[in-house]
Amino acid sequence: MGRKPQLTSDQITLIYSLHKAGFRPKEIAEEAKVSLRSVTRLKKIHETTDNIPPTHLNRPGRSKAVPIKTLQIINCQLTNTPSCTARKIKETNQSLLQNVPVRTVSRYIQKDFNLLSRRAARKPFLTPRHKENLVAFAKEYVTWPLDKVRSILWSDESIFLFTLTAAPSKRVRRP
Repeated sequence: MGRKPQLTSDQITLIYSLHKAGFRPKEIAEEAKVSLRSVTRLKKIHETTDNIPPTHLNRPGRSKAVPIKTLQIINCQLTNTPSCTARKIKETNQSLLQNVPVRTVSRYIQKDFNLLSRRAARKPFLTPRHKENLVAFAKEYVTWPLDKVRSILWSDESIFLFTLTAAPSKRVRRP
C-alpha cells in the first residue's frame, strides 16, 4: 500500500520535457520534486513507447478499501474527538464505511494517520498530608553530612493509594 500520492499529469509532462532536453535523472527528480525511482521508471516507459507520454500512470497493486475523502473525514473526526474509537467512527459513518470492517478502520487510524491509542498512566494519590510529611522528612535530614547519607541503605516503604473508579480508563489518540 503506497503512502505517496500518484504523479500528476503536470509532473509527468515536466519529467518528459526535461528528459528530452537532456537532463540527468537526478536533476529531473530534484526539479520535479519526485523520487529518482519514479523518474527512471518514466524514462524507461518514454524510451519504449516512442516518445508518447502517458496521461496518467496507475500504481500497481490493489486499490484501498477506503477512499481518500473518507479517510480525510475520519482524520477530521479524530482531531476533533481524540478519544473516539474505530467502532464509534464506523457507527457514525455507516453509509461511508458499510462494507469496511472495524479492524480495517483501526489499521488506517494507526498506520496512515500515525494515531496510536494511549491510556493515561495511573499516578499515586498524594494528599496534602503526604506532601507535608515528605517536606518534614527532607528538612529533618538536610543537615546530615554526605558520608552519613551514603552509608544508609535506603528503601522505599511508602504506601500510596491509587484512586479506583468504576469508570473505564480514558483512551486518547494523539500523534
